[in-house]
Amino acid sequence: MYTCLVAKFKEDVSWTSKLNCKVIIANKDPEDNSYELNYENIGRETETFIRWIIDNYDNLNSEDTMIFLQGDPFGHISEEDFFKHVPVNERSEEH
Repeated sequence: MYTCLVAKFKEDVSWTSKLNCKVIIANKDPEDNSYELNYENIGRETETFIRWIIDNYDNLNSEDTMIFLQGDPFGHISEEDFFKHVPVNERSEEH
């Protein structure tokens, strides 16, 4: 199973609906309480990833594959290339 952890601040993370994995949004925007997981906005996304690993260490499954993502990865890679390398829903492959 794939689990995608997305570190979000003010980014639009609607693109995560295309992912074929369990999506966890780690929200760091103090003005947005609409997410289940809310962290204080300290550090960058790496701090979010490490904190989540520490908080969930005893519940991690070695059979799962974790994918750690920025709230807006498209400043670094095109959407087309991005979706070639992450699991996507079949219905979403036509982007």
